[in-house]
Amino acid sequence: EAFDQAWDLVTWSLGADSRAGLLFSLGWRGLGYRGTTTEQYNDRIAALPPYGSAGHEGNLREEQARVDYLFNSCSTVDCLFFGAYGVGSALAPATFPTAKAAELRFDRNAVLAGFAQTWPSQTITASLQAFANSPDVRQMFMMRDVSTHRGSPPRAFHLGGPMHRKVTMPSNPKALPDQ
Repeated sequence: EAFDQAWDLVTWSLGADSRAGLLFSLGWRGLGYRGTTTEQYNDRIAALPPYGSAGHEGNLREEQARVDYLFNSCSTVDCLFFGAYGVGSALAPATFPTAKAAELRFDRNAVLAGFAQTWPSQTITASLQAFANSPDVRQMFMMRDVSTHRGSPPRAFHLGGPMHRKVTMPSNPKALPDQ
């Protein structure tokens, strides 16, 4: 309900048919859709047998659900920042330009820089910075990058010894395999 109220308030303030209102709506709609999808993939992963315990087919299902979970989780964050960019475009169009399609191809850091420059002491700026720079969000994007660009994260499935039937992952999944 709060999600819909925020959407209604912002689009009413910006004008539902204005470019800024439409950009915000695209981001906010994506935030809701991707967030809901992320929850569904999280439930799917939780229902699957642990990695390594259900053979190749089980591992494949776990990998697919994990990649989809990471993709949608990261997309949720990007949609939030796209919505913020839309709001910024209404309030500070010189900092958040929208005249050309290429101007809408940005990264989170560009949005953060625009908010920090334009509204340095506002709560929204501090909230976006804290969220984007949180270790959990950084880890999520790193895991997504590994999963979507390099296959699956490197891991070892131990048979025998003190780690028997445990799966380990490196502390830095982007490190070279021999590290």
